[in-house]
Amino acid sequence: MHSLYQRLKELDWDTFQRLSFQLLAEKHPSLEIRHVEGAGGDRGLDLFLGELRKRPTVWQCKHFPNGLGPKQRPQVKESLRTAIKHYKPAHWVLVVPIDLDANAHAWFQKLKRSYAAESALGMMQASDIVRELIHRRNIRDAFFPGAVLDAVTLNRSLRGLGLATSEDLSRLTQDQTNELIARLEEADARFNYQIVFGPNVGPEIATTAPSHPLLMASVLKEGERIDVFARDLQAIRLDPPTVRFWAKPSGVIKINEFLRSGRPQVLEGDEFCNLKSTFDFLLPKCDFVGWKLMLMPNQRISSRLLPVRLTFSVGERTFRYDFIQFRVVRLGSQEVELESAGPLPFVLSLVLAADKLGESRFGFQPRFENGIVREVAKAIKMLSMLRDGCDLEIYALDLQAVLGTANLKADASKRRTSFEEIVLNAARICDVFNVELRLPKVIQKEDLEAISTLLAVADGTTLSVDCFEAKLIKDKHHEAYVKSISIGAQRVLFHSERLEPKPVVFGTQVDTGPLAIFATGKLEGAPEFLDRYTQAEYGQAVPLRFSVSEIRLQRGISDFSERCLRSAS
Repeated sequence: MHSLYQRLKELDWDTFQRLSFQLLAEKHPSLEIRHVEGAGGDRGLDLFLGELRKRPTVWQCKHFPNGLGPKQRPQVKESLRTAIKHYKPAHWVLVVPIDLDANAHAWFQKLKRSYAAESALGMMQASDIVRELIHRRNIRDAFFPGAVLDAVTLNRSLRGLGLATSEDLSRLTQDQTNELIARLEEADARFNYQIVFGPNVGPEIATTAPSHPLLMASVLKEGERIDVFARDLQAIRLDPPTVRFWAKPSGVIKINEFLRSGRPQVLEGDEFCNLKSTFDFLLPKCDFVGWKLMLMPNQRISSRLLPVRLTFSVGERTFRYDFIQFRVVRLGSQEVELESAGPLPFVLSLVLAADKLGESRFGFQPRFENGIVREVAKAIKMLSMLRDGCDLEIYALDLQAVLGTANLKADASKRRTSFEEIVLNAARICDVFNVELRLPKVIQKEDLEAISTLLAVADGTTLSVDCFEAKLIKDKHHEAYVKSISIGAQRVLFHSERLEPKPVVFGTQVDTGPLAIFATGKLEGAPEFLDRYTQAEYGQAVPLRFSVSEIRLQRGISDFSERCLRSAS
């Protein structure tokens, strides 16, 4: 690189000016930068961009091989004044073949401040020129042949490799890749390039583009992907990449729909023609017969998650989800579609219209299988409000602002299903008995029976039971009560540590805890039972059997049960 710096200073004035023009023209390929012939009569104008009468951008080339010292500075100032007098440039850039020293930089910065109200001053010095020459091999070789012998140039001179070993082939692959990237840089050095091959590991390596803020484009062909990254941001801002084509009426309709809604669109080969783009040098040299043009949402818009709070309300009745994350599915000028993300037992989709006259839509897709029962029950309650019709407020938590509101119409055709009733009952069991349940793929009959029993326990309602068996612990405090049972008492009370066997719901045992059991019926074999009870020792369990017409279970230990017979069922 030292050779480039030295040879840059050795150029004559005219060659230096032409080199500067070639670099700027290739740096900004779509801009019409013009070169002005003539030394001294150019009115402070060597290169320019734009209309001369409309405040153009001007580059002034000064070939000062020995630096920008006190003798050269008046020449710079005079050229600047001349350009301002004749053209009033919006930007004026000084181009020199050397790097300024500290004193020269301080002087030029002062000059920039002095003329800030008239023109924005800039500098293109030797290091800027050399940096561009590194990426622009054609210009470098044309103006400085042999100045740099890089790996790519050396590889171009070596083609006969003979019989290659595995290492030779690996090295050859790298050399050829370097050669391809070098040619891409020669085609447009505003970009960096990455080549990905995936012939043996599956097409996904070639079809999955990287998530990178500087990625401009990806070109796919037969297991190969070329990624194009922005390198020269200033040049790209001035001359952004473009795609141009002619669209027929049906294609125009699709383009307008894509811009309006952000929905993907496909233009068939007969709906567009004359396709030209900044990246044509990456495409194969062939007719685009049978090609399709796909307009797709930018994948990067869906990478950011938007935390929101949803509030559903009908009159005084409200239901709220305090935290749901949404991603943007598509974004158009008049519509935006959001979709919920994360481990929820459903997928919500929101289509919000930018225009107040537009229609906002709300979609609900259940995802209940293997879901946590409490969360599924919460989703069912939300779904019930949606069916009944409600107002929806969408509040963006990170922005601390209302993102939108919608009035959701009632859907009388959809009412709560038996499955939803089962889930709501199971959720109540979770709350009452402090148990965590997950929904199975298939709900069994035994699950329904267990849920029915546990709800009866929770609510203290009557169970459908024909016979009731228990073991009574002989206790001197309850002998009178036992005698009353044996001689025909119709209503009896027992106390149990828990319901046994434990009910099983969705594969999980549910512990009821202590129970008071109220039974109405008749003791079977009363004389035999009383005889066994009389002969038993205190603390011994005596079995009994009741034919019952009604039985009711109540959680906890009542005062009455403490005064009555204790048993283990």
